[in-house]
Amino acid sequence: MRMINVIAIVCISVLLLAVIPLDNESEAETNNQSVSISSSVNAYADNKGYNSDRLYSNCYKYSISSMELITESGIEKKGQYCGFDAYCVSGPVSFKMNISGNYSAGSTIYGKYQLSEDTWSGSVAGVPNDGKVKTGVLIVRTSSDGYSWNDPTKGIYEDGWFNSDFIKTYNKSQTMQNEIYNTKGKAVGGTFYQVILAYEVYYGGGLFGWFKTYENVVESYKFFISYDDPESVAFHNLSLYGENETNY
Repeated sequence: MRMINVIAIVCISVLLLAVIPLDNESEAETNNQSVSISSSVNAYADNKGYNSDRLYSNCYKYSISSMELITESGIEKKGQYCGFDAYCVSGPVSFKMNISGNYSAGSTIYGKYQLSEDTWSGSVAGVPNDGKVKTGVLIVRTSSDGYSWNDPTKGIYEDGWFNSDFIKTYNKSQTMQNEIYNTKGKAVGGTFYQVILAYEVYYGGGLFGWFKTYENVVESYKFFISYDDPESVAFHNLSLYGENETNY
């Protein structure tokens, strides 16, 4: 009888040891402090303003950037909301971007493509610009409905606007620490975001560079962030959409 009791105690102990790590693992998965954001890449004809309503070029398909959302309070993907990947958080979120190389004007990006120093000074992806693009423009836009976008304040980097020579400056900066935007102190309770990195590439050359072909590239990240608050209307709507749309 004693032997049976001992065996039972040992079995129970083994089961507890097996269950505890699984619980910890599950808790870690739901309290992620960072997530990677997917992007789309489109290339447009030269001198057309990096706009989607302009002639599309079907050549360049590469990305030189990657992006993460980072928060100390935890972040969880909830599926999609109005066609945007949706994330719930309970505190400020830092947007961090990485560039795949130490690029400057003339640097080879992929294969035959080189980074240009674009002289375009008009609108970029529909956002008014008062500086030359040079090695790239960074834009962070916000929206309350995913359709009408608020453009950042021109010339103020902290508010998501870097209107000239971004890629070259990014690689030389010692203070950015990859952070391009932070929601701290800003209203977030159900906000759509669009992060745009626009730059020009070229290939070819020939005599005096007369045969270069230029393409205007737009790398775009789009997502929705809501505070994980059951009292929030945005969170309630997100839960409803989550039942009908794909969850990951």
